[in-house]
This record gives sequence, C-alpha cells and structure tokens, in this order.
Amino acid sequence: MTTEARRKRLRSVYDEDLGAVGDDLLLFLPSDKGDTEPVARLESLTNEQTRDILPFLLTWIQDYNWPVAKAILPWLLKQGELLVEPIKRILSSGDEIWTYWVLDLLVRDLPIKDAFVDDLVRLAASESEEDIHSVAQEILDSMR
Repeated sequence: MTTEARRKRLRSVYDEDLGAVGDDLLLFLPSDKGDTEPVARLESLTNEQTRDILPFLLTWIQDYNWPVAKAILPWLLKQGELLVEPIKRILSSGDEIWTYWVLDLLVRDLPIKDAFVDDLVRLAASESEEDIHSVAQEILDSMR
C-alpha cells in the first residue's frame, strides 16, 4: 500500500486530523481493531515520535474487547508522563465508555496517578451509566 493510500485509509479510521503525523509514523498506527502488526514496532519510537501519535494510539482503548487494545496496552503503560495530557483530554471528553476503559486499564496501573487527582475527584462525584464514579473512587482510595 502506498503512503498516500495508507494515509487515506487511516483518515477514515481516526477522527482527528493526521496532517501533523509524518509519513514515517503512519506505519505505527493500526488501521482497524484487528490490526496488531504495528504494535510490535512501537518500541522503536522516540519520545517525540510517541508524543505525536499517542492520541491516535489511545483511540484503541475505546473498547478493550478489540484485539489491538489488548496488544497495545502493555506498551501504553510504559509511556508514563507522555500519557498525562492525552488522558486528561479523554477524561474530559464526555465519552463514558472510553473514560471507563482509560481509568480501569491505564490510570489504575500508572505510577503517575497523582497527575489525575482532580479528574478522579470530579469523576468520582458524578453519576454515569458506565459506573465511572466507582472506578474513579477505587483509584482514589488506592492512593491513600
């Protein structure tokens, strides 16, 4: 597949604009929920490259039932501080399912939970259909 064809395919998958993503990074982005092949390449990314595509990669945590979500999670958990801003955007997005999975799979196990205290307090105080408040409260309780 040519670079332009891959970019076009990825544009249909990701809601965000891929314009800032260099052609060299397109090979690191899964093209569908079963596309786990790019995940094996992620270890070779620099922090700067990771920062550029991290918001796109977090898309795959919207549903942990997808094969790519299970494949990408161990790599995501190693990204530490690079995750703070993209996760904060997700926690404020209003997407309850995505927020639930990010809390349960990432924030719960990150050593930098303190960066999300304000978000956790806010989410723990609000009711949701996805039981986000319970997960947020569990994480807060684990920090005490």
